[in-house]
Amino acid sequence: MASHAASRASPIIFAVILASASVVSFLVAFSPYIFTLHNPGAITLSASLNSTELSPNQTISVTVSDKNDLQFFADELSLPTDWVLAPNLTMGPRCGGLLPFGVAVFQGSYGLDNVLSGKELDVYDPFAINGCGSLALGNSFMFKPGQNVTASSQFNGYYTGQRADDSVHQFPPGEYTVLAGDAWGHMEVLHFEVTSSSTPGGGTTVTSSAGQTGGISSTNGLFLVTFQQVGACSPEFWGIPWSVTIGNVTKVQPPDTKLPLENYSLSGTTNSSVSEITFSLANGSYDYRVSPAAEFFTPTFGTVNVSGSNVTVEIAYTGTSCITTTQTTSTGSMGG
Repeated sequence: MASHAASRASPIIFAVILASASVVSFLVAFSPYIFTLHNPGAITLSASLNSTELSPNQTISVTVSDKNDLQFFADELSLPTDWVLAPNLTMGPRCGGLLPFGVAVFQGSYGLDNVLSGKELDVYDPFAINGCGSLALGNSFMFKPGQNVTASSQFNGYYTGQRADDSVHQFPPGEYTVLAGDAWGHMEVLHFEVTSSSTPGGGTTVTSSAGQTGGISSTNGLFLVTFQQVGACSPEFWGIPWSVTIGNVTKVQPPDTKLPLENYSLSGTTNSSVSEITFSLANGSYDYRVSPAAEFFTPTFGTVNVSGSNVTVEIAYTGTSCITTTQTTSTGSMGG
């Protein structure tokens, strides 16, 4: 009788084991979605560029990824109303799309410790119709187990934010910093360099040499870098207002003109005193930009190298045409 009872219990035990295995399988399969974590530290940000050197007319592409390092658990993270350190990071026009990360471009070479002190460029058309509609990220973002969210963005210049001048401007030659970051404070900086262009209206490189402009500055090791407009027509006249920017310093003629100049229309003047803009600079290499750009001046950007003497950079004023009017006098005899 005891042997018979044991044989009857075996199917029951087998059924319990089978049911337990099913429960375990279910938990293994669905636990990532049942047990959702909230751990920003489990997210890894990475970024890359398609190139670190390009000419002014080429396109730079940046790819950004946020990866959930949790292989068996989802990670749901709340989205702060203002992103840590850099609230304007985006992968597109100001809507920002449906991504929890983005990029910003700064003129100059910076690290994570000082990038926000640089000049940020608007690389997305501020007047573009981005089609985001009512879509938004909401209050949180859900990463699936092991999910890698990746997106790329491309740009080949910057915008001024002025409706009258909403076309893209080529990056002047020089160094640039791309800041990539997400909503939870993960940051990375990348760098690329725009080389000088030899095309008409493009950048030029001017290098000082002893005696080039006569005399050497003796003021604390600084040298005079003069941007000289080449007047149009005869007698000469020059275009105003105009400005030159080196680094974070912009100088303008006439001196009382308000900046920025992108929305100005140029006029001509015969006053030669406003045809020069001068900087005092130490030995080194400096990128410059002339405004307003468009077709008014050539070159509109370039690099000037200071090495032991003063330098003059000639800027041609091309914003006008010279028309010569000839008066013809007819003579004849009156019949008698």
